[in-house]
Parts: sequence; structure tokens; C-alpha cells
Amino acid sequence: MNEAYKLFFVFTITLACLVLFAYILQLIYINFFVKRKDDAVQSDLNTVMDGESSELSYRYYLRKDCIRLLDAFILLLQSIDPGEIERKNVIQFLSVRKLNEYFLKQIHSFTPYRRAGAAHYLGYLGGPEAMAALEKQLKNEQKENVKLYLIYAVCLLNDTECGPIIMSSLRGTSGLFIKRVAGILSAFPSLLITFYYKMPDRKNSDFIRLITEIAHITPFRIFPQFLTDIFLDPDSPLDIRKSAFECLMESYPEILDPTGFIDYEDNECERIA
Repeated sequence: MNEAYKLFFVFTITLACLVLFAYILQLIYINFFVKRKDDAVQSDLNTVMDGESSELSYRYYLRKDCIRLLDAFILLLQSIDPGEIERKNVIQFLSVRKLNEYFLKQIHSFTPYRRAGAAHYLGYLGGPEAMAALEKQLKNEQKENVKLYLIYAVCLLNDTECGPIIMSSLRGTSGLFIKRVAGILSAFPSLLITFYYKMPDRKNSDFIRLITEIAHITPFRIFPQFLTDIFLDPDSPLDIRKSAFECLMESYPEILDPTGFIDYEDNECERIA
């Protein structure tokens, strides 16, 4: 019995040492090889942005290399605007290697995460074909998480005619989804204003909920009158009227006088005031 315990102890110690050794090797790989690869991609990105991509003509024959370059460019865009010329150089470099064609196929994949990934990249690659593919997929998409990627991509491409498509994508979705769409649109103020003024049916319940959520996030000065009209409209559903009123009191407190709602006909509105 003691011999069995000794063997088990030796086995456990050996296994622990192997795990520790594997962990150390992983750290070495991450800190050395991955860092070298990232540095190489960043160097190549700088070369491409400078318009000297001819030096890389013998490389990036693999799609994954192009995607790494695009990832590095997207990461750069999160912190600075490299300029229109540099942006065009990168897009042209990747287009020549047919990366956009690959994602134009992936946008219609049966796998949701592939569609989401394609939408993400097409939003940065741009172009008329990308815009058309994103709009088409947004019309047909059923998965809410994929719709978010599609909507964000459409906004990135500054599609001023995207309003009806975005509104149709809200139909039958959850309240959380509408909140997330509101967050996306809030990040594109000029597009949002165009979207708002071009919307023909402002009595649409999904549109009202969307604008209410946006006003909660960013109280643009174009919304108070709209929300007031909704609140005072007796034909609007009561829950939407209450939501509009709550938004007015929270985001535009100077619009309404709370004392005017003492003994108001609706107890909930009186409580909010």
C-alpha cells in the first residue's frame, strides 16, 4: 500500500512539473514569438500606409496575413485617424488581395459568427458592394447579435439611407436589442440626425422606443419636442407615453414643471415627476 502511495506521489509531482514546464513554454511563446509577429505586422502596416506596399508584393499571399494587417489597422483607428490617403492605401492593398471578396461571401454564411465577422470587416473595407451586401443581409438577418454587427458596419460606412433598413431590423426584437442599437447610433451623431429627420413614420412604436433610449444616452436637443408630443398624444400606447415622460424628466428636466403633475390623472407619471 505504501508503495502505491509513493508511485502516486511521484506521478503527481511529475505531472505538476510537466504542467509548469508547459506553462513556462507558453509564456515564452507569447512574449517572444507573438510579440515579434505583432511587431512585424505593425511594421508592414506602416509600410502599406506610406504607399510602399511594392516592398511586400511577395508576401501576404495568405488570407490570414491580410486579416492580421486589417486587425492592426482597425486597432489603430480606435486611437487616431491616420488620414484619407493612408486609409485608401490600406484598403487598396487588401482589395488587390481580394480580402473584400472573401468577406462578401462570408456575409451570407450559414454560421452566425462568420456573418458577424464579415460584417465587422466589411464596415472598414467599405465600397459599394460591401454596402449593398450589408443592407441585404440586414434585411434578412434573424440573429440579434449579428444584426448589431451589421448595423454598426452600416453606420461606419455612413449610409444616410439606412434608416428604413435599421427600423425594419427592430421589428419583433427585444428591448435590450433596441438599447444596444441606440448605443450604436449615439456614436454617430451626424448620421443619427439624418436618420431622425428622414424617418417618415415617427409614430412607429419601435422608432419611439429607439429615440427614447437614445435620448437617455445622449440628450440631443432635437428630441424634447418629439418626446413631448408623444407624451401628450392620447392615441399613443400608455407605456410609450410613460417612457417618453420619464425620459423628458431625466434627460430634459427643464422642459417640464414637476409641480404641474401634482394630482395628475396618471399616478405613475405623478410619481416620476
